[in-house]
Amino acid sequence: MYAYLFLSSIGEQGKEKVAFIKVYLMATGCATGCASVTFIGTCSNGFYFATDDTDVDEDAFRDSNKCQKCLIRSKDNKFLLLDEGKFQAQNLATTDSGCMFNIQMYKSNDLWGDKRKPVMLYANKDGKKMVACCNEKDEIYPMEMPLPTDIVESSHKAVFYLIDLPASKTFLFESSVYQHKFLGFEPDEHKPSLSKLVLLQKNSDEVVDSCEITVMDIKS
Repeated sequence: MYAYLFLSSIGEQGKEKVAFIKVYLMATGCATGCASVTFIGTCSNGFYFATDDTDVDEDAFRDSNKCQKCLIRSKDNKFLLLDEGKFQAQNLATTDSGCMFNIQMYKSNDLWGDKRKPVMLYANKDGKKMVACCNEKDEIYPMEMPLPTDIVESSHKAVFYLIDLPASKTFLFESSVYQHKFLGFEPDEHKPSLSKLVLLQKNSDEVVDSCEITVMDIKS
């Protein structure tokens, strides 16, 4: 969300002149879902506004009805699997149905627009949708849930921002809950041949190979 100010009138209160200003909150370059407030005065270097009554769409994420079937591959060519209740990546000579994932696209009022798209990543397992979720321990775990149509919160444990990296033909998945934390792979301490899916810290200008993920589209 961002705002622009429009000077509507100038009046006087006591001995001071007061500017009455309309502030319009905009979303991604359009007036849909906008709110306005009126600047009513200043006091002790503070600005005071009154909100106008308006209908505002409060949904942070909304289902776009677009879903991509895909294979997920790490930078070191391991394919992601949902196995024994865990998201693991391993070397496979051939891929099978256990490697198939779905990326559910959502819409939002994010200022970044098409540069990052909110998504949910899930696998179908025994007729259930097992969605990749994150927690404060930087763990990624599957959780059975129906895919929500609308999410009012501005962040969600299962929503990630999909960011395209055209130069490397890979993607980043940034957590909507934990800023500057991305889906990535690290070796499984119990099974060195496997990698586990986790959240990894990464600065905006930092290159972290283990966070760069290849999304291989599967044609229906």
